[in-house]
Amino acid sequence: MASIILASAFLSSVYFGMNMASREALDQLQRQSQTKLGLISDSMTGWVAMRNLVRVREILERRMTSDDLNHLAYSEHTGERIEFSRPHLPGKRPDWFARLAGLHSAGLSQPIIIDGKTVGLLTIEANAHDQENLLWQQAVNNFLWGGSTLVILLLLLYLILRTNLVVLHSLREAARQFLMGGQPIRVHAPVGAAPELLTAVQAFNDLTSQQSALLQELERKANEDLLTGLPNRRALELALADACEDRNHTHAFCYVDLDQFKLVNDTCGHHAGDRLLRELIQMMGSFVGRQGLLCRIGGDEFGLLIDNASLNRVLQICEELIQLINLYRFRHDDRQFRIGASIGITMFGRGHPDLDVSEIMIRADKACYAAKNLGRNRFQVYQGNDQGMQTLEKEMDWVSEIGSAMDEGRMLLYRQVIQPLRPGEPTHHEILVRLRDRSGQIVNPAQFLPAAERFGIIQNIDRWVLDTTLEFLSWNQDGVDIYNINISGMSLADPGFLNHAIDVMDKKNVAHRICFEITETAAITHLEDARHFMNMLGSMGCKFSLDDFGSGMSSFAYLKELPVHSLKISGEFVRNMTSNRHDYVFVSTMTRLAHDLGLKCVGEFVQDPETLNALRELNVDFAQGFYLHKPECLCRGCRQLRYCTLPMSKDKKFISLAAA
Repeated sequence: MASIILASAFLSSVYFGMNMASREALDQLQRQSQTKLGLISDSMTGWVAMRNLVRVREILERRMTSDDLNHLAYSEHTGERIEFSRPHLPGKRPDWFARLAGLHSAGLSQPIIIDGKTVGLLTIEANAHDQENLLWQQAVNNFLWGGSTLVILLLLLYLILRTNLVVLHSLREAARQFLMGGQPIRVHAPVGAAPELLTAVQAFNDLTSQQSALLQELERKANEDLLTGLPNRRALELALADACEDRNHTHAFCYVDLDQFKLVNDTCGHHAGDRLLRELIQMMGSFVGRQGLLCRIGGDEFGLLIDNASLNRVLQICEELIQLINLYRFRHDDRQFRIGASIGITMFGRGHPDLDVSEIMIRADKACYAAKNLGRNRFQVYQGNDQGMQTLEKEMDWVSEIGSAMDEGRMLLYRQVIQPLRPGEPTHHEILVRLRDRSGQIVNPAQFLPAAERFGIIQNIDRWVLDTTLEFLSWNQDGVDIYNINISGMSLADPGFLNHAIDVMDKKNVAHRICFEITETAAITHLEDARHFMNMLGSMGCKFSLDDFGSGMSSFAYLKELPVHSLKISGEFVRNMTSNRHDYVFVSTMTRLAHDLGLKCVGEFVQDPETLNALRELNVDFAQGFYLHKPECLCRGCRQLRYCTLPMSKDKKFISLAAA
């Protein structure tokens, strides 16, 4: 206690002393800055009155050097601005001390008034270098002398109390070991110890017990998936690392990817998808039991580690697991869904090449991809190059299917409302593409768009979506709603696509009702192409929105280079903003950023009224999600027909074209 009192007194005296010295130095710096500001203003007023900005620049540049300033700027109301800055040079004190002293805040502004009118604003920031160095030297001296005195006093105190510090020493050593990660050690006080010391020892023993239990709980949660209660990816990687070290047995890792899970999310919402996972995992966990370690990798992907098992045994387990999942039926409202699973298997350990954790998971993932390409609801053992060829052939099949669907009118347009949250704003609709297979089933774009992007035919889909949407609007010119069209990075960088867009926009005369959505990643990757694309189509009346904004968060410098009108905040932040404080702060920050830049902002993935109310509270301009509107077919006639006739009918006539 005596040590604490001495140290507190020393630190308090240093703090208050330095605080007074800092205020005096800051006052002196402010007075000097005010004097410099007046002199500079007087020297340039006459030239400002004559509008001789060249002479004004020369005066400011000379003053910048002679008056030793960090920053000097003059801004006119007409928008003209002259600015000089000098980088902050290191001095005899650390940068953290300069920030702590707070002397860098000596920035002053003064309006330039001529004939009673304010014509501009002069701003300066004086260099606080000398004051900071002086304060640093004073601080060093105070710490040296005061610290020496404090050390001497503490040493004397220790020598006096040494005989009574045995228990305290044991207490300190036990605390040190515990803080370094060791097991908690109970401290025993000798008989006859002071009551205060007994209380301290008891409190420490209780605290270490509680801390140990808390650390164990945190360690458990760090390795556990919060939704399903399964071990998470981190726990799986640790288990795989341990298995890799065992070269005396053969092990298997199975990558399990649920089929049709995204369909549940898209049609019923993410809350229903979460319930599906919990129900299904309970069944899978009961089946796996002690046969292996079942973990959730993320989303609808799971990992199963089977130790010391032959390939035949692994294949049997996977087959039974797939059958179990096939028997499961998920019911939501009046709908029933059947879920399947694709499993990729890689063997490692005895009799197999040495693999690290990353390579094991990559191979299993590739095998799972091959299982999906072979028709889903099956397992596939990793077989090197053969699996790659199977994947390639499957994606080529998708390329053929996409071409046939476009020729036969089986590509469909859906739309989802982007609802304005402020009066006076027009309603937006995001255009979504779907594919109807030959049996009449709707295929989710996640199944065919990756193949389209890989083989470079995504531009064909983008062009079809653009042409079809413009044709629809040309038949519905009485409306005022705006339609958002997603553009891929490949189309953004394709001059042919831009030329085609300009041509059809000019013919249809509906550019004012089109807003192109470009992902933040595509805009940054193709920055020059994006700027050119926006400038050309923006001059025709089109608007632009950055989709998935905030997903990269690398830099916002590109925003000043792109003529965008709105930012669509990534749904990863909006989805859980009412339950996750960090997501709420991200949405709030990006909303303020958009408004400060004069842009509108859209919150997507709105799944419940709480999220909608939270977006309203943050003054978000638009909202989109399943709670507000589920995607619907753009053409009413398409809902009753096996094949869509928009716009592929031979006589080019549309049927039942009307806003739903």
